[in-house]
Amino acid sequence: MIQKLFSVSNSAQRLRILESIQPNFCELIKNKQGTHTLQAFIDNFTCAEEFSFVSMEIRLDFYELCTNNNATHFIQKVVKTFPLEYTLPYFNYTVENLLAFALDKNAMCVIKHMMRRFRELAGQYEAYEPTVEVIRRQLITHVTFSVDRLIMDSYGNYVIQFCYELFDLDKCAGITERILSKFAFYAVGKFSSNVILKCISSYWTDKKIYNTLRGLTNSQIVEIFRHKDGNKILLEIM
Repeated sequence: MIQKLFSVSNSAQRLRILESIQPNFCELIKNKQGTHTLQAFIDNFTCAEEFSFVSMEIRLDFYELCTNNNATHFIQKVVKTFPLEYTLPYFNYTVENLLAFALDKNAMCVIKHMMRRFRELAGQYEAYEPTVEVIRRQLITHVTFSVDRLIMDSYGNYVIQFCYELFDLDKCAGITERILSKFAFYAVGKFSSNVILKCISSYWTDKKIYNTLRGLTNSQIVEIFRHKDGNKILLEIM
């Protein structure tokens, strides 16, 4: 019923609703039912004042909301649907604090939707493209220099996989080099082996892998082969 009311409301009526719930806005999106209701609500936004209102309300508690089990879904909806001019400040903040976001089970999903949004909007916002490109490069740079921490983490490893999934392979060259430089070590890691297996099956060229394997000692190959995850990697290569 309430979603039906949202769909027939106009922007002035929606703004009045927003003003009435403003003191409790963040608490509402932390609530299981509240976050679903407000996600349906923002689907009907049409004017700048509505987008701006929500963007301003979430700014102070952005990281806390991203990590909250319920609020994170609202934030992800904002990232996926709001015009770029209202979300760029949050993209900047996320990249500047990449590890904090990447190592959290909920916040790392915000990173994925942010990266996907970059790809979806490519060429649609010419005025913002230079800024988007800077953020994209900063994100990849942060991931590259944080490979050791991310690839061994239960959530962080997915952020590396997101990079390969959502960015051109050449932009991930630095990440690839970092991983391959410690191939023998990562191939037997619980989470890092998943990244390598995914990359071998979907992204990396055979030549690059074979060159890496030729640089391994016999003892390293034996150790990889004996490990259940490493064994899968070697079988995939073969």
